Amino acid sequence: SSSDPNDMKSRETVTFLLNKIAWSQFTLGDNKAALESYNKAAALDEAALRADPANQRALTNVFVTHKNLGDFYYYSLADYKNALPCYQRSAEVLEAQTKGDSGNIIWKQRLSEVLSYVASCELQTGQPPEARRHAERSLILAKEVADRAGATWEQMYNYAWLALTMDPEDLRDPKAALPYALKALNMGGGSAP
Repeated sequence: SSSDPNDMKSRETVTFLLNKIAWSQFTLGDNKAALESYNKAAALDEAALRADPANQRALTNVFVTHKNLGDFYYYSLADYKNALPCYQRSAEVLEAQTKGDSGNIIWKQRLSEVLSYVASCELQTGQPPEARRHAERSLILAKEVADRAGATWEQMYNYAWLALTMDPEDLRDPKAALPYALKALNMGGGSAP
């Protein structure tokens, strides 16, 4: 990858492996090494995107690595302050992808998920108005995806899950979530109803 900076396949392989290595390091209890590996992957992904801002693969790689890094901060370290910019960067990339292809339902679903993390981090870091705005948008996007013809069980489940777990808590709506959860289950989704 270093010998040919234009070899996107090698660069993608390196960042993929760095993400896997970081997960392994975390699993083995080496949070410092995991953080270094995630940051190396993020730097490579961002460099690839700067080299070709229209490259959809580079955009996706930036989203994935920053989401993984955000998850590491959020779940492993309970460090919401550092998780927030990672999730914000993931959301920013997904916004760009969604604007580039408004019909791509997968990106909308992922955006709904990431916005819920942004909202949770904002709430944890004392930004309730921003949290509410992002949480409401997350729910709107998730419902829009779940309501479309041909929605998958996973998309139904995604809306149900977000409607049950959203922060701020007053946005949670179990009654609205139930039909989507039941439909997801009836569609064969998941083994743990």
